[in-house]
Amino acid sequence: MNRRQLIQTGALFGATMALPKLARAQSAEPVAGRQIELSTVIGSNHRHALELTAADALQMMRDTQGGERQSVNIQGQSSHPHTISLSHEEILQLFIAGQLTLTSTEDFGHAHELQLTLNIV
Repeated sequence: MNRRQLIQTGALFGATMALPKLARAQSAEPVAGRQIELSTVIGSNHRHALELTAADALQMMRDTQGGERQSVNIQGQSSHPHTISLSHEEILQLFIAGQLTLTSTEDFGHAHELQLTLNIV
């Protein structure tokens, strides 16, 4: 087993208990009356928005198990586009650590830093 496989195995083992609860939190039946929300702060923002829920992120984690990345548009109401690209490992990190920092694509001479945070409400 190489280092990457070891990290993935350990991370998956650590997430085994949390992920079913997170998945249920996005269903009609919240866990212990609470919901999981994904909030985003976009640095130097000018009307960009990330429309991604915790349930969407869980689905993306399933969809990226083969090593591919998924891109998400953050254009929002801005006049120009940006995207972020997420790997399986990055999404897993978000669910384990509760936070993830990403940098968008560079468009129109700039990029944006995004801070994604899982909140239990």
